[in-house]
Amino acid sequence: METETLLPAKLKEIQEALENNNRNKAARLLTEQAKDLPEETVHRLGLAQLAATIGETATTRFYATHAVAGDSSSNTALKAATLLADVGDYPNAIKMAHRVVKTAKDFAPGWNILGTLQAQQGQFAEAEESLKKAIFIQPKSAIHWLELATIHNFTPDDPIVKDLLKLQSTIGSTSQTNQGIYLYALSKMMRDLGETEQAWHALNVGANLMNKAAPYDKENNRKNVDDILASIRQNTFAQLKPSPDTSNRAIFVFGNLRSGGTLIQRMLVGHPDVAGGDSTGLFSLAAATLKGVSSEELLQLQSKYENPWRDMAAAYYHMIKSRFGAEGRIVDRTLAQARLAPIIHHAMPKAPLIWIRRNIEDTAYSQFKTCFANGGRWSFNQENLGEHLAQEEKLFEAIAPSLGDALLIVNYEDLVANPEAERARIYAHCGLDASAEIQPTHAVPNNPIVSSSIVGISKPIYTDAIGKGAANAQYMSAFKTAYAAAKA
Repeated sequence: METETLLPAKLKEIQEALENNNRNKAARLLTEQAKDLPEETVHRLGLAQLAATIGETATTRFYATHAVAGDSSSNTALKAATLLADVGDYPNAIKMAHRVVKTAKDFAPGWNILGTLQAQQGQFAEAEESLKKAIFIQPKSAIHWLELATIHNFTPDDPIVKDLLKLQSTIGSTSQTNQGIYLYALSKMMRDLGETEQAWHALNVGANLMNKAAPYDKENNRKNVDDILASIRQNTFAQLKPSPDTSNRAIFVFGNLRSGGTLIQRMLVGHPDVAGGDSTGLFSLAAATLKGVSSEELLQLQSKYENPWRDMAAAYYHMIKSRFGAEGRIVDRTLAQARLAPIIHHAMPKAPLIWIRRNIEDTAYSQFKTCFANGGRWSFNQENLGEHLAQEEKLFEAIAPSLGDALLIVNYEDLVANPEAERARIYAHCGLDASAEIQPTHAVPNNPIVSSSIVGISKPIYTDAIGKGAANAQYMSAFKTAYAAAKA
């Protein structure tokens, strides 16, 4: 979408506000523009896109639905559905996706987003049918195959096994990224069929292609980690103005990807006092004024504003209200926010924090075999994976003690082996009544899961994933060497 085609004067004002990291002003301008709704669909979609960029769920919904009202094309409805899903409005996103395929039955992207949203809702049979339709229309688009492979259990007599294998002869003519995604899907199929060597071959080649297409910025990651560690060593947070925020509405869950954060989210959302949960990414938007996490950058920010930490809390809770409504506790499972944990704690000192920990080999194996839709670039290379997880361990060791009683550490292995005891610990830490009527984690209604663990979380709690790293250690030697070197 070319943003230059939007209402020039208003757009320029909104863009200037965003460039100056003034999301509050940008949000106000977007709300004001709604009173003078532009006639052109491209303008409405553009405004919806800007609203989504700054976490304004209600404003995104307004512009997206009005865009479709003025244009019945499948492309417009697809863009609207995508934006609604991006801001966590899954019920309206799935309605919009149904609208897409109703108006354009041969539109593969429409069937893909519908299938993806259905899977997130736990509607796996419906999701498979939608994704198979996308594959029938666009068989060489690997993303359809990957979405299907994520939720499908392949068997030897499965007719789609031959279809996936047949693609090997022609997939090489597609882009590097498409080939890589295809090989992740092929690897999943081979694992399901018990073909371990073939699964690992496909995975290694696919990961190599993805690493070339989306390289990991190792140096930038090291600098970010060093800045955080230095801020803690220099006791910078004690020099910051206290935040007056007293709300405990948000419960933050930190940890590595594929370490059990989704299970904790479901445990919490199963409580009647918890309104919802998701990987929101909203605190990063609330902290838009934050240029970096070094001591110098934190103190500079404080000198520029009266109390930026108070402002971050206010902006965050404004976005949470827009996304989840005004009532009930919420769970923010944005695992990457662990690096911002000291700042989150400073801005919202009463918010409960939970850090999920898992055996590092199991975590590494689970990450390496997963083709993450967004982020996770370190997982496409075992050496990068080893260094990244070692850096994450250093961060945990430094950050966790600085959070005091606000932080509860939960081990994944304990969580799945003794779920009731761990649930009681988690509820007590969050101030939730353990005697309330609780929904089982696999049966929590109205809590879509945006995670590669979507199938596992829809089953009763199990311990089968423990020890998978050790069982596959012979294939993960490059990770182990890199991890040990980075930890030394």
